[in-house]
Amino acid sequence: MGHFELTLSTDNAAFEGYAGEQEVARILRDAAAAMESGSWTPGQPTRVVDTNGNRVGFWQWAEG
Repeated sequence: MGHFELTLSTDNAAFEGYAGEQEVARILRDAAAAMESGSWTPGQPTRVVDTNGNRVGFWQWAEG
């Protein structure tokens, strides 16, 4: 059985105030869309980029 991992660094402008909640929601929607469309590689980290173009983390579906 696998598990879903999401790691985010939220210490930049894209996550300030209420915009931070919206940014996390957008990232989750993007991850869901990638999984539904098959545009990701199981077991490999997928880079997360904020609305300002900064790398802020990764997500992956991992086994074990």
